[in-house]
Amino acid sequence: MEFSKAIFQVFDLKTVIYGVILLFIVIDVFSSTSITKAPVTIPSNTISSPPLSLAIILKPSNTSIFSIPNLKNTTSFRKRPICDIFQGRWVVDDGRSRPSYRPGECPFIHFNFDCFKSGRMDLNYTMLRWKPNGCSLRRLTRHKMAKFLRGKRLAFVGDSLSRNEYQSFLCLLTNDAGKKKKVLVVRKTKVFEKFGFESANFPDDNFTIDFIQTPFLVQKFEGKVQLDVMAKVSEDYKNADIIVFNSAHWWRHRITNHGNNFYQIGKHVYKHLTPKMAFKKSLRTWSKWVDANINATRTQVFFRSFSPVHYSGGQWNSGGNCRGENFPITKLKKRGKFELQETLETALRKMSTPVRYLNVTTMSNYRKDAHPSIFRGKTINETIQDCSHWCLPGVPDSWNELLFTMLMDHGQQK
Repeated sequence: MEFSKAIFQVFDLKTVIYGVILLFIVIDVFSSTSITKAPVTIPSNTISSPPLSLAIILKPSNTSIFSIPNLKNTTSFRKRPICDIFQGRWVVDDGRSRPSYRPGECPFIHFNFDCFKSGRMDLNYTMLRWKPNGCSLRRLTRHKMAKFLRGKRLAFVGDSLSRNEYQSFLCLLTNDAGKKKKVLVVRKTKVFEKFGFESANFPDDNFTIDFIQTPFLVQKFEGKVQLDVMAKVSEDYKNADIIVFNSAHWWRHRITNHGNNFYQIGKHVYKHLTPKMAFKKSLRTWSKWVDANINATRTQVFFRSFSPVHYSGGQWNSGGNCRGENFPITKLKKRGKFELQETLETALRKMSTPVRYLNVTTMSNYRKDAHPSIFRGKTINETIQDCSHWCLPGVPDSWNELLFTMLMDHGQQK
């Protein structure tokens, strides 16, 4: 009692109350403080022009991708979840691996995919990387990939989205200024237009990367798709060590959607067949061919899933556009399942040959910001916008990081 009286003699009641309040404030501040990263800017020597500070190049909005909560790479897990490389989120890169290569400088990119050279000035789409749930993708380096591919042949087989991925792969493999390696590329325009074939040989490391164009995988001739016959070019890739198939994009085009007198089995021409049913029949032909012709002990087979489009106000031939999309979607209304994707997954489950499923659908569905849009040629073209292919550097680089991770972790990934 005497002690308490002494205390209040030294400090009046008001002073004690203020002191207690101040103490609680200090404790609260220290307990809630978290470390946040400063905004990342691309190094000034990455590219000469335009200015690379994201705060400057964002147009027309003055909002930065660093201010979008779902893109901040600050989430940590107390309990490490099961790794799923196909489910996750896009995060702002820490500056070490994005852009994957300097915009406008890779010589292997077709001008329809080189958005920077075509006049696109915002570079936000080059600054994001895919962060899977519960783990990270392996970083694709030239040294590791060249070591793995030595003595091998990798073939990308499918439509123009496969060409998109093929060119991304070449850029990733040559993005090492410290080591100048020889790359012999067969890319004569007339040859490609006639045969739909490109090939890049790396003689110093003894491996080859091919792109073979066959949008339907099955044979197309005289205006018909022969659903029960594999395309003749299948002879060109069946002996590759790694094959990455893709088919779905062309099945959604206007001409196939009509389905009138377009599909054939044997000599029978279907007066009308839905794209879903036609795709299902073509996959049956493809899967039987793979089971009969691919030696699974020698060749790894992948099938890349459907790459989503992001047209607004119409389709590619009816005024659809994605102009001015500088930011990705942060929350999907759907998980990215598409009708043709489910058809594909069902077909893969029925095969005897192990085919590894490169599922890029969900991750790509977020990226409405990364298409060429009006920047789809040697000059800006507003007539028909491209909201289906991807700017390079960009999303296909992450597809190839997925592929690289699966190759390196063979037997460990589901």
